Amino acid sequence: FFLSAAMGCCGSSAPLEYPDAPENAAAAEAAAQQKFDAGGPVQLAGVDVMIRGGNVPGRKGPWLPFVRMDTSRVPKEFYTQDHMYITHVASGMFWVTDGSAITATAEDESSASVFHFEVGETQPGSKITDGDFVRVRDYRTGNYLTAKDDFNKVTMEPLRPTGKGNEQQEFELGKTSRPARFRHNDIVFLESWLSCVIEADTGCEETPLLARRWKRGPPQQVMCRKKRILEDKSTEVARQMQFQAFDLTGNAMVTRSEMGYFLSQVKEGVDGVSLDDVMAACDPEQIGGATRENFAAWADGGAMPEAFFNHGEALGNVAQRVRDCLEEEAALIEVL
Repeated sequence: FFLSAAMGCCGSSAPLEYPDAPENAAAAEAAAQQKFDAGGPVQLAGVDVMIRGGNVPGRKGPWLPFVRMDTSRVPKEFYTQDHMYITHVASGMFWVTDGSAITATAEDESSASVFHFEVGETQPGSKITDGDFVRVRDYRTGNYLTAKDDFNKVTMEPLRPTGKGNEQQEFELGKTSRPARFRHNDIVFLESWLSCVIEADTGCEETPLLARRWKRGPPQQVMCRKKRILEDKSTEVARQMQFQAFDLTGNAMVTRSEMGYFLSQVKEGVDGVSLDDVMAACDPEQIGGATRENFAAWADGGAMPEAFFNHGEALGNVAQRVRDCLEEEAALIEVL
């Protein structure tokens, strides 16, 4: 608008010309839409992007290249009978049971018990939300978390029929934050039928679980972690997108300077990590940088946590997109 006004003041009424504009804009747009609807690899701002076929209602224009359409990833939402680990937040210890007693004494997933939630008579795979009354079942033994009263230890017992103490095996799920859907890494409270909240007695060497107090605070908070997510590394699409984000210059290689930038900016899991060691691992041929294949092999090796790659992907995409805005009008319009 300001540019048009300035040109008008100079006495020029000639329209602005864009030398790179296609001769037939309508045909070009139709071809792009057809390719988008078909799905597969497309190129936006010089970046190959995997998209899924089918338009999205209400969505106009191309997708940002760093929006990952990766439907093969494990969803973060919990559903009934999804396997999980339960951690006592204050102590960082995992719940573990022998089928009868239950404590918060396991130091990691390898020694922790696996649980899942059931909601009433719903079928497996039903969604779980804040406020649901859930049963906590031990996957190995099939027994359920049971709070008989407000002074004895919480135990694990076989499922009780309706009307015969089954209320002692139901707990109201209370999230500490939004949204209402129950997701991986959510911190929750489990409230018994007597309105007492499950907590771990850290003052006792055995660290048993109790349900004695109405209070809700850090001692009563537990974190639920989805087992499949913890075991899931990444997908080929995710690694491709991460490599493109780390490759700031777009030369199909993550150079030493680029890797050094991400190690200095990303804080997850980089304490004590040497740039020399990283480059030796991801550039074994010493060709001046990591190729996509070597980058993926290094990332899949587990030397760095997934949080490092996810955070680095976001930083790299923002940096590249800002640079695109300086050179390409279409990128600036898309971002705006």
